[in-house]
Amino acid sequence: MRSDYLQTLEGRRRRRRRMWRWGGLGVGVYCVSLLLLLLVFKTPFFEIKSIEITGAKEISDANVLSLVQSQAVRSSWPSRFLGAENILAWPGSFSKQELQFIPSLRSVKVDKDYAAKKIIVKVTEREPYGMWCLMKKDPPACFWFDEDGVMFKQGFSTEGNLIRVVKDYYDSDSGINNSVLPPEFLPNLFPILDMLQKSKLSIKEIGLYHLDLEEVEVTVFNGPKILFSLRFPPQGALEVVDSLKNKGTFRKLNYIDFRVENRAYYK
Repeated sequence: MRSDYLQTLEGRRRRRRRMWRWGGLGVGVYCVSLLLLLLVFKTPFFEIKSIEITGAKEISDANVLSLVQSQAVRSSWPSRFLGAENILAWPGSFSKQELQFIPSLRSVKVDKDYAAKKIIVKVTEREPYGMWCLMKKDPPACFWFDEDGVMFKQGFSTEGNLIRVVKDYYDSDSGINNSVLPPEFLPNLFPILDMLQKSKLSIKEIGLYHLDLEEVEVTVFNGPKILFSLRFPPQGALEVVDSLKNKGTFRKLNYIDFRVENRAYYK
């Protein structure tokens, strides 16, 4: 009986010590959490002292700052809770959706200097690759697009070889912040445009008439019509055109057809 009593007493002591241990741990966690909250909200320890914008050329620093400050506090509920003045509220980067209010912004990354309480906003702007003209709009509308195929700025109708210009007779609904073509066609569109620029041809028009046919039709001055497929890149097309020009037969042709992969047909 005495042995059972001693075991019961010892068990109660162990439970009591365990309770004190967990209770102490809970109080410690509470105190640390309280100190962290006070540090974040009641002291200037994480308060931003300065914001530096780098990389902006065409876009004003003021417009970039206004956008990123507003988007910083919308990125998550902790950011909204902390506020844009707190360095902890700022994300490392912004999504394309968050940047769509300034279409010329391609990306924005954020570096944080905690020692100096400084935010460094690194801007990458969209660079013009060519111009996309929506001919079915009334009146027709042209937009600059970049190497991602994104239309980001209003343009003007033009001709010549210095600027890559595509006239789209198929689409009428696209515009700023939209892609010129579905993603599966972009990797083949850019090699076509690059090849045409390297060819030194006097181009009258690069036309997209029926996207369903997945092809691009090129009209040149004093030369044949040239047909490309959007299903694959124009491998060997430049060599074929140069060869026909060197032979003196290029201007006599009606068309050159590159719509079959690794093949060229002309008449």
